[in-house]
Amino acid sequence: MSSGDRFVTVREMSNLARAVRILELIAAEPNGVRVTDLAAALGLNRAIPHRILTELCGLGYVVQDPVTERYRATFAL
Repeated sequence: MSSGDRFVTVREMSNLARAVRILELIAAEPNGVRVTDLAAALGLNRAIPHRILTELCGLGYVVQDPVTERYRATFAL
Protein backbone atom coordinates (compact mmCIF):
# COMPACT_ATOMS: atom_id res chain seq x y z
CA MET A 1 0.00 0.00 0.00
CA SER A 2 1.19 3.47 -0.72
CA SER A 3 1.20 6.11 1.98
CA GLY A 4 -1.98 7.62 0.50
CA ASP A 5 -3.96 4.37 0.79
CA ARG A 6 -6.02 3.54 3.84
CA PHE A 7 -7.60 0.38 5.16
CA VAL A 8 -11.15 -0.02 3.84
CA THR A 9 -13.66 -1.86 5.99
CA VAL A 10 -16.27 -4.15 4.44
CA ARG A 11 -18.95 -1.58 5.25
CA GLU A 12 -17.07 0.98 3.13
CA MET A 13 -16.58 -1.40 0.18
CA SER A 14 -18.48 -1.08 -3.06
CA ASN A 15 -21.02 -3.76 -3.89
CA LEU A 16 -18.60 -5.18 -6.45
CA ALA A 17 -15.88 -5.52 -3.81
CA ARG A 18 -18.37 -7.15 -1.44
CA ALA A 19 -19.40 -9.62 -4.16
CA VAL A 20 -15.78 -10.54 -4.82
CA ARG A 21 -15.15 -11.02 -1.09
CA ILE A 22 -18.25 -13.24 -0.86
CA LEU A 23 -17.02 -15.31 -3.80
CA GLU A 24 -13.63 -15.70 -2.09
CA LEU A 25 -15.28 -16.90 1.13
CA ILE A 26 -17.55 -19.34 -0.70
CA ALA A 27 -14.71 -20.71 -2.84
CA ALA A 28 -12.72 -21.43 0.32
CA GLU A 29 -15.52 -23.62 1.74
CA PRO A 30 -16.18 -26.73 -0.39
CA ASN A 31 -19.18 -27.70 1.77
CA GLY A 32 -20.82 -24.33 1.21
CA VAL A 33 -21.63 -21.34 3.37
CA ARG A 34 -24.86 -20.05 4.90
CA VAL A 35 -25.97 -16.45 4.49
CA THR A 36 -25.74 -15.92 8.24
CA ASP A 37 -22.12 -17.16 8.23
CA LEU A 38 -21.22 -14.76 5.43
CA ALA A 39 -22.96 -11.86 7.16
CA ALA A 40 -21.11 -12.59 10.40
CA ALA A 41 -17.75 -12.97 8.66
CA LEU A 42 -18.23 -9.66 6.86
CA GLY A 43 -19.89 -7.79 9.72
CA LEU A 44 -22.94 -6.98 7.61
CA ASN A 45 -26.70 -7.27 7.90
CA ARG A 46 -27.90 -10.56 6.36
CA ALA A 47 -29.84 -8.70 3.66
CA ILE A 48 -26.68 -7.46 1.94
CA PRO A 49 -25.01 -10.84 1.29
CA HIS A 50 -28.43 -12.35 0.50
CA ARG A 51 -29.04 -9.77 -2.23
CA ILE A 52 -25.56 -10.32 -3.68
CA LEU A 53 -25.96 -14.11 -3.54
CA THR A 54 -29.28 -13.87 -5.38
CA GLU A 55 -27.52 -12.05 -8.22
CA LEU A 56 -24.56 -14.44 -8.21
CA CYS A 57 -26.97 -17.39 -8.42
CA GLY A 58 -28.74 -15.75 -11.34
CA LEU A 59 -25.41 -15.33 -13.11
CA GLY A 60 -24.45 -18.95 -12.45
CA TYR A 61 -21.46 -18.30 -10.20
CA VAL A 62 -22.99 -19.88 -7.10
CA VAL A 63 -25.75 -22.38 -6.37
CA GLN A 64 -27.80 -22.93 -3.24
CA ASP A 65 -28.40 -26.41 -1.85
CA PRO A 66 -32.16 -26.57 -1.24
CA VAL A 67 -31.74 -28.92 1.74
CA THR A 68 -28.91 -27.25 3.67
CA GLU A 69 -29.49 -23.75 2.26
CA ARG A 70 -25.75 -23.41 1.86
CA TYR A 71 -24.22 -21.65 -1.13
CA ARG A 72 -21.40 -23.21 -3.15
CA ALA A 73 -19.24 -21.90 -5.98
CA THR A 74 -19.86 -23.38 -9.41
CA PHE A 75 -17.41 -24.26 -12.13
CA ALA A 76 -18.25 -20.94 -13.78
CA LEU A 77 -15.48 -19.52 -11.58
